[in-house]
Amino acid sequence: MDFSATDTLWTCLSCLGNVSAPQRCPPGTFNLYTGKSSISDCKPCFPGLISSEDRVDCRLCPTLSVPLDSLISVDLAKSPVKITLCVMTVPPASIPLYVLSSVCGVHQVFTVWRAAHKDPSPSSCAHKDIIVKKALPPLMGHLALLVQQGNNWVRQVGQPVRGVEKDVFVLQFVSVHMFLFSVPRVGGSSGPGLPCARGRYCPAGTLTEVICPRGTFTPHQGAISVKDCLKCPAGFYCPEGRSDPVPCPPGSFNPLEGQDELADCRECYAGKACTQVALKAPDVDCMQGFVCPPGSSKPNEPTNACPPGTVSNRTDLTDRSQCQQCPARYACLRGTGGIQRPPLSCFAGHYCPPGTMFPTQYKCPVGTWNSRSGLKAESECRPCPQGWYCLAGSGAPSGRCSSGHYCPEGTAYGTQFPCPAGTYSLRMGNRHRDDCLICPEGSFCQQGTSKPSPCPPSTFRHLKGGQRLEDCSTCPAGYFCPLSATVNPRVCGAGSYSDEGSVECSPCLQGHYCSNETTSEEAMLSVMVCPAGFLCSQGLARDPQRSATLCPRGFYCPGGGIDPNPIPCPNGTYSEFPGLRDISECVQCPEGKYCYSEQPEEQSLIRPTGICPDGHYCPTGTGDPYTHPCQAGRYRNNTLGHSGEACVLCPSRYYCAILGTGTPLVCPEGFYCPEGISAPEPCPEGTFSSRSALSDRSECSSCGGGQYCNSVGLTEPSGSCREGFYCRGRATSATPVDGPTGGLCPAGSYCPLASVTPRPCPPGTFSNSTGLIGPEECVICPPGFYCLGYNNTSPSGPCFPGYYCTGGSASPIQHEVDKGYFTLEGAFRAHPCPLGTFQMQRGAQSCMACWGGRLCNQTGLFQAPLCPTGHYCPPGSSVAHPCPPGSYSDQPGGDAVQHCRPCEAGWFCGRVGLSGPQGLCDPGHYCTSGATTASPIITATLLQVAVAFGGMCPAGYVCPQGTKHPQQQPCPAGTWSNTVGAENLSSCMPCPPGHYCSSTGLNQPTGICDAGMCI
Repeated sequence: MDFSATDTLWTCLSCLGNVSAPQRCPPGTFNLYTGKSSISDCKPCFPGLISSEDRVDCRLCPTLSVPLDSLISVDLAKSPVKITLCVMTVPPASIPLYVLSSVCGVHQVFTVWRAAHKDPSPSSCAHKDIIVKKALPPLMGHLALLVQQGNNWVRQVGQPVRGVEKDVFVLQFVSVHMFLFSVPRVGGSSGPGLPCARGRYCPAGTLTEVICPRGTFTPHQGAISVKDCLKCPAGFYCPEGRSDPVPCPPGSFNPLEGQDELADCRECYAGKACTQVALKAPDVDCMQGFVCPPGSSKPNEPTNACPPGTVSNRTDLTDRSQCQQCPARYACLRGTGGIQRPPLSCFAGHYCPPGTMFPTQYKCPVGTWNSRSGLKAESECRPCPQGWYCLAGSGAPSGRCSSGHYCPEGTAYGTQFPCPAGTYSLRMGNRHRDDCLICPEGSFCQQGTSKPSPCPPSTFRHLKGGQRLEDCSTCPAGYFCPLSATVNPRVCGAGSYSDEGSVECSPCLQGHYCSNETTSEEAMLSVMVCPAGFLCSQGLARDPQRSATLCPRGFYCPGGGIDPNPIPCPNGTYSEFPGLRDISECVQCPEGKYCYSEQPEEQSLIRPTGICPDGHYCPTGTGDPYTHPCQAGRYRNNTLGHSGEACVLCPSRYYCAILGTGTPLVCPEGFYCPEGISAPEPCPEGTFSSRSALSDRSECSSCGGGQYCNSVGLTEPSGSCREGFYCRGRATSATPVDGPTGGLCPAGSYCPLASVTPRPCPPGTFSNSTGLIGPEECVICPPGFYCLGYNNTSPSGPCFPGYYCTGGSASPIQHEVDKGYFTLEGAFRAHPCPLGTFQMQRGAQSCMACWGGRLCNQTGLFQAPLCPTGHYCPPGSSVAHPCPPGSYSDQPGGDAVQHCRPCEAGWFCGRVGLSGPQGLCDPGHYCTSGATTASPIITATLLQVAVAFGGMCPAGYVCPQGTKHPQQQPCPAGTWSNTVGAENLSSCMPCPPGHYCSSTGLNQPTGICDAGMCI
């Protein structure tokens, strides 16, 4: 047996693999029926079965292809394999085993549980991906899972196993052994706990499944008898051992039950069609236009359609030869027949003999037409009328005859008959050849011409009937043909010429003359050439020697064969006389003068142009007057009597900077110029000059204080000394640092723009930094300090006590402290006297404690107000102390609690801070001095501490409102009262009969009357 590393074995019954496919029932489920739409229609397989690949049914777990005892011969050490254990319950031997659902998946090992364990489906996995290198021989007995613990083998439930020895080689990196088992089987089962498969039955006690006979099937598992095998229904057949009937395919039917092979399905009758599976009889007739041979599965199979050119209106045809020929005047496409696909009428411009396959099969030939449909023969096509043409298959004349053509009767296309060469026709619809016209003069007409073609420019034709371009003649020399369709050439005339084929005449060329009316180009170039010394700059209409046109002054004329134009005498020469023939006849310009013209053709040199200009000199033959300029540092001026041959030195206080100087330039401001200089010398750094025409460096002015001159050649100082610096004189920088000319502004000072010396910081400020640019950068003296005088580099000292300095102070007593405030040394603001204090003086350094009987409950007080009524204020009070309950104060200014008076008897003071008694004591109660409530009650606690300010009215007494003590109003003699808290005399009861009440304030009768004494 061949194992691979990727195989997965199920040791319960050696189940190989687990197959799934998309859009099928999940693995482990099946569905026998079609048309289901929910996954809930997939039913789980019975225990011991797995789903088939198509999920239609379930099948037994596949077994190994070799006996189980052959496992001992498998060398797993060479072919390691991953083994997955099925989760199983091991019940008593009389009950088949059940395979539990896998909760961990393939390539994982589950724990094996015994029947005694109450949990039938463990929820966890153990011993994942076990690699077994060697298997033990299979033993008989129940299935068990053994785990190595120390030197013993222990079942999963913890019971030691006897007779199993430890084998280190076998169990290297492995701690699990499997043992096979056997269990008696019961009916409907082919294995321990496995139901009999569909298509089979299993009598009780059998070890193998029995296949259902041919012609029967079993749709369910667990069949136990052949009676459970059902007869195959009509429309189906059932081979041996089928779980489901097999339907007869389309094109066949089966009217009988119990059939067992495909041959039992009968071919569909000829002329009928069997369109579905599992038919008991043919279900439809053949369609019109089609044939149905035996075994047809469709009534309109395309391959069984009547062929083109035939028709059938019957529904019982069995062969295409039975289709009838299509009638004349109609066309029959493939499958023609019935009202849905009737024959088509032949199209206009076409004809349809019997058997026509489509309505445009036979076209009326070219040159014919017919507007009617339904023709049956070519003879019914009519000839095309004159002036028109008809293409093949035309239902009307296709169009009028084209221009340049004619169309007799029966013309096939518009250009069939062209007008002959030498003729033309502009209009359409010509019927005869005589309709074509003769081609006019100046034109030519090729075959089929609708409009004469004009002879192109440079050609002409003076005859009619031209047939091609070559019939147009070339225009002769001395003439021109400017337009197309020229009939007669035109003469050029004197002063012009032309060559053959010219569209225009050209003016006579320079250096030549054209004296004839028909001068050709050849004659002009070879014969009519202008002689030397004469002017022929333009073509002449007659001989120049007869016109006596001499070459003008200032020019020479070498002749028309060399240069037709007069050539000016070059610069540096001139000519006073006309008729010069060569450049050597031009005269050289004399010394001290120049002969020059920028446009000698327009301004010829007939005499010297002028005297040599200033700044230059002119030897003999000078053309351009500026050819010889004076060198830099020299000049020449005609007004000063200078000769034209030499330049003199430039004078002092002037300079001659450029070549050709005629007038020296005045030495500019900021510079000085000694004699013969070509460029002015600049005044050095630290100096400037606002005057011009200096001759020496010493004449430059020094830069003044507060300014600087940072470069040479200055006409004025470069600028003011930079802010933060000072400049004394001859400073070369806006930020001097050398000392003699200036420097950085020192501490305690500031230097604005253009400072000559530093300026001190004003009183109330200081500066410990250098380079300040303005007084605003001087640091304002900080709060609490003062800066006395000028030029301070730090504050002079702290502000005096009793005063405060808010900043920028030039005095230690900048601000005097107001009443109610105080300050210490270095104060930057006045401090208000705190709570409980006040100050009546200005300039104070401290505050006084609040006097007794006064209340200082605000800061910054300069007077101490009286303590309010209902309160008392000890010395230094910032909060008034309220009189305690039971007391009040109706006078302000109290300085101790003794100032609070006890509440008078008969009244009560229940709150703190009262300025008078709160109210009278309630009826039924009495209030002694210091009462805190209107209805006092004496409690045991009050008695213990001996603090009582009243109580309830005692028995024998009454206490109206405002009662001061308990015996204030006793019940009168002859009455008594045992009521506590009586409010008025109505509570005093008369002494009862037989008793006497001898005194006031009795809470019970005094005693019993003696006999005969009381009524």
